[in-house]
Amino acid sequence: MRIRSSLSLAVASTALAAVAFVACSSDTVEDTQESDAGRADSATSKSDSSSTTEDSDATTSVNDAAVNENDAASTADGASDVDATTSDSGADSGPVDSGYDSGYDSGDYCAAAPCVNGGTCSNVVGDFACACTAGYSGKTCVTDIDACVNNACTAGQTCVDLAAPALDNAAGRTCNEINACVNNPCTAGQTCVDLVAPALDNAAGRTCNEIDACVNNPCSGGLVCTDLPAPALDNAAGRTCTVSTTGLVAYYTLNENTGTAVADGSGGARNATTVAGSWTPGHTGSAYNGSLRSNAALPAMTQVTVAYWFRRDGAGAGYSRLSSWDSDAFEVADISASDKIGYYLSTGGGWINTGKSFGTGYHHIAFTISTTTVTGYYDGVQFYTAAGTANLTGKISLGVRHSGGETTVGPLDQVRVYSRALNATEVAALAAE
Repeated sequence: MRIRSSLSLAVASTALAAVAFVACSSDTVEDTQESDAGRADSATSKSDSSSTTEDSDATTSVNDAAVNENDAASTADGASDVDATTSDSGADSGPVDSGYDSGYDSGDYCAAAPCVNGGTCSNVVGDFACACTAGYSGKTCVTDIDACVNNACTAGQTCVDLAAPALDNAAGRTCNEINACVNNPCTAGQTCVDLVAPALDNAAGRTCNEIDACVNNPCSGGLVCTDLPAPALDNAAGRTCTVSTTGLVAYYTLNENTGTAVADGSGGARNATTVAGSWTPGHTGSAYNGSLRSNAALPAMTQVTVAYWFRRDGAGAGYSRLSSWDSDAFEVADISASDKIGYYLSTGGGWINTGKSFGTGYHHIAFTISTTTVTGYYDGVQFYTAAGTANLTGKISLGVRHSGGETTVGPLDQVRVYSRALNATEVAALAAE
């Protein structure tokens, strides 16, 4: 009976030793170890009691050993459960967190709806994949595809990507014309016109058109406006106002400064020839100090304007003629060498003394005859008016009477003859030259 009891206790002790060894391998079963140690102490105590008490009942010893065997087995099972729990607590809980935690424990990486902009999510091994809608790309479909990268515009245009769902093609972007005038302006006095692509953003990509200053700054009084080239600006300084050449039948600039031939600048080819005298500095260019006569007759006229620059250098003989038509039809003179401007019309009235002096130096003298009125101007300003008419034919003589004699003392310059009566604005413009 003692031998059997001893063997039973030995088995129980061995089981308890195994439990103690397993418990030591994990810090997490510390409480279990202490519990098992208590049971082991109890078993040892019972064994000692059985050994020293020879008279104890064999049946009781056997029952104690059986209880100890059951306790040892139960303890071993508990230790095994603790080890399993410990092992589970240290296991990997899933992929590294990428911002989409929800659903990882179950393996459903699409549970957090990571795909945006209408993208469709699919679970793959340890991850998710997004099928993006048209116009989007990237891991989560957050990137708007730039259609300008693969669908460039023509040279001379800027590309602007359209927002998704615009596709990655030509329809997914717009091409805006580059205005070459912005970085390549024209000269002052010009307007810049951008050329269409593929014209580049440089001087060759635009044209520069002259601004006509006459459009916004017209001349007045019937004067002709002539635009000045750039960099003249779009203002009054950017154009000139001159008298129309309408009715101009003879124009002697007297800028030849040599010889006897005098050209007609009116376009009528009514040239003139010097008779006697010399060339001298004039108001503009050269002038002629003497007499000259047109080579051909001027058109017949009932209206007329005669204008010139004249410098009176002294008294001449009698009625010193500045200008004279054949048959004395119309004449302008220094009346009786008195330094007074006068005129004569064959239609009646005889010599008229206007009372205006010539002064010194060059001055602009002009007379107009309309169908009813004679008007005199001095340096562009009206100084005389009276009733009168004209009927002019033949050639014109300058600095002398048409038949000879009674010459002026002083040069003439810039002689003009019109077959119409200029207005005050036009006469002033001639005097302003």
